[in-house]
Amino acid sequence: MKKLILVSIIMILFFYPVNMQAAVEIPICTESGIQLHPDISGDRVVWEDGRGGSYTNIYMYDYADQSTIEIPTGEFSAFLPSISGVNIIWKEAVDSAISSINIYCYNIIAETHQLIETGISISNLTKPISISANKIVYEKAGTLWIYDLANNTKEALGDGTYARTDGYRVACLWPMGNPEVYVYDLYGSDSRYVTNDSLWQYTPDISGNRVVWSDSRRDEGSGGIWDIVMYNLNDDTVEVITSNLPPRY
Repeated sequence: MKKLILVSIIMILFFYPVNMQAAVEIPICTESGIQLHPDISGDRVVWEDGRGGSYTNIYMYDYADQSTIEIPTGEFSAFLPSISGVNIIWKEAVDSAISSINIYCYNIIAETHQLIETGISISNLTKPISISANKIVYEKAGTLWIYDLANNTKEALGDGTYARTDGYRVACLWPMGNPEVYVYDLYGSDSRYVTNDSLWQYTPDISGNRVVWSDSRRDEGSGGIWDIVMYNLNDDTVEVITSNLPPRY
């Protein structure tokens, strides 16, 4: 069962193994500097870490042996990591001014690096990248791209931003007016809008038939209050996960 991570407001990373009968809070990083953008796959957690001072690096915690390692990256800042199995991807600045961004993949078993993409604009600095199994999704010049690690090929997927993949589908924001949540079907013909309204949606993610995102419906789209909403692709049902909780995002 997938585990959950929480980043506390004092920037200490915690790990919650929720497949146990009683969840136990385990701090996995208490170093100085900031820790941001955690991601998880199985027992492994990766995040962006500022303990080095001027530049951020990528670290990984393995719950199986409770070890922490620094992932080998370049001379300048590495950020926005994502992990799936033994593969970790991240964005990396080409210089101290971050004039351009490359994407790399590191296999933690083979200890090999692979260059996935070059020349990404600074305007995409905060846009997430995502990996699941052999599929990597990222945005470049306003277009979503899919890179397949199985055969080292890439192809343009289409319009979209803030994309995440589960290896079979891609959930993203369709950049028109108030952005809508859109799902690309990578192996079939079931690509479709998940939302179609005047509200604001943000940060979609997907796993299997379930799509989640931040949603401003509680305050009728003004963007002051955000909730977590889930859509089931099987039966087209919508559930507000945080309807009885304080605003979330």
